[in-house]
Amino acid sequence: TIYLEDQADRGKTSLPDEAHWIAWMDPYIGEIPIAEVYDQSLRTMVEASRAAGNKSRTVRAKLEVVRHMLRLAARKYRHPISKLTLLAEAPLITLPPMNDKRAPYPLTWAEQRLLFQELPSHLANMALYTVNTGCRDEEVTGLQWAWEQRTTIRGAERSVFVLPTTKNGAPRAVVLNDVAQSVIDAQRGLHPVYVFVYKAGKGAEYQRVNAVNQSAWRKARVRAAEKYLQAIKSVPPASFRDLHFHDLRHTVGRRLRAAGVVNETRADILGHRNGNMTTHYSQGELTELFDAVQLIAREGEQAPTMLRVVNG
Repeated sequence: TIYLEDQADRGKTSLPDEAHWIAWMDPYIGEIPIAEVYDQSLRTMVEASRAAGNKSRTVRAKLEVVRHMLRLAARKYRHPISKLTLLAEAPLITLPPMNDKRAPYPLTWAEQRLLFQELPSHLANMALYTVNTGCRDEEVTGLQWAWEQRTTIRGAERSVFVLPTTKNGAPRAVVLNDVAQSVIDAQRGLHPVYVFVYKAGKGAEYQRVNAVNQSAWRKARVRAAEKYLQAIKSVPPASFRDLHFHDLRHTVGRRLRAAGVVNETRADILGHRNGNMTTHYSQGELTELFDAVQLIAREGEQAPTMLRVVNG
C-alpha cells in the first residue's frame, strides 16, 4: 500500500500494471518478512508465473517491481517508531534472461478488420485509436482529457494530446489523424478524467480501463483466429493467435515506413526520440506529424503487400 501510494503521487504511468502484478504476487510472497525477500524466497512465485504462461519479459517486470520496493525500503521507507529504514541493504534480485522474447506481429489491414470486429466496443475504440497513433498501452489506458489541447492544422481545428510523462521520461505530443480524432470525439462526455472507459455492467458508471491484454482481448483474438481461414483464406499464424495489444503499435511503425515516412518523423510519432522533441512544437512540426499519421488513416493504394516469414 505504501509503495502504490508513493508511486501514485509521482504520477507513474505503469502503476495500474504494477498494482495488478502486486496483487498477483501477494499469495506467494505477501506473508514473507521483507528482510527475507531474496532470490530463493521468490522462486515459488517465479515458477508459478512461468506455469501461468508468462514469458521472461513479464516475469522480469514482476521482479523489477519487487526489486524497486526493496530498494525503497532500504533507502526511503522508514519505521514509524525507530525512524530507521526498513532494510539495511537491498538484496540483489536476479532477473531472468530475455531468451524467449516474442517477435512483433504487425497486422495487415485484413487482419485488423477481422480482429476489431470481435473486440468489445470499449477495446475496439482503444485499438482503433492505437493503430492510428502508435501510443503505448499505458499511454492509452491512462489518457486524460486534461492533456488535450486544440489547435488548427491544415485549416481544421484538431486535438493534440500532450502526454506529461512517457516511457522515455519526457513529455511528448500525440497528433491525431482523422480516424483517431473521430474516436476521441466519440468518447467526450463519458468520464470527467479519463478518455477510454467502460461500464462493468448494466446501470454501472463508466470507469477507467486499467489494462488491455486481459480476458476480453484474449477471447476476441481466439474468435478472430477461428474465423481467419474463412475470412483471409489462409491458416492463422501462431503469432496472430497470440496477438498482443502492443502489436498495434508495431503495426503503426510498419505502415508509416511503408508509406515513406522518414525515420526521424516515425521516431517522433512513436515516442522513440528522447530530448529532441518537447511539448513546444512549432506549427510546421505539428503539420509534419499530422501529414504522416494521416497517411495511415485508412487503407489505400499505398498499403503494402506484407511478406512474412512465420515460424509455426
